[in-house]
Amino acid sequence: MSGSIKPKEAISTSTSLKKPIEEELRWIDITATDDTGNSALMIGIRDNKEDVVKFIVGRALSVNKLSEVLQIVNKDDENAYSLALRAENVALLRIIEDATEKEKKQNFRKSRKVCLNFKFKFKGEKGFKICAR
Repeated sequence: MSGSIKPKEAISTSTSLKKPIEEELRWIDITATDDTGNSALMIGIRDNKEDVVKFIVGRALSVNKLSEVLQIVNKDDENAYSLALRAENVALLRIIEDATEKEKKQNFRKSRKVCLNFKFKFKGEKGFKICAR
């Protein structure tokens, strides 16, 4: 499934025996795009599928690919955030914004840990400055 997705197959909800969204999207490539440049996240936003958007954003956040997924631009020069804005769907915008804030906090914690490790590793060294963020 590398490189391209088929929107109707990736987000199928027409069957009478619906599977949980986690099971349906379990193996989806979150960075793949269709022929118009839309990612699965963008298709979920376009179709106002809050559960799909929440799942994909959560997956992207957990594998440190949220920024990459949000930077995908389709052939109409739109990204996931601009599609959610155009759809005027506050819930979808909130999902993206909350995840972006979580990503910032995660990245801040990671960079601080590096600084703290240097602090303890070089404790007592003369002329060493502790980095602060």
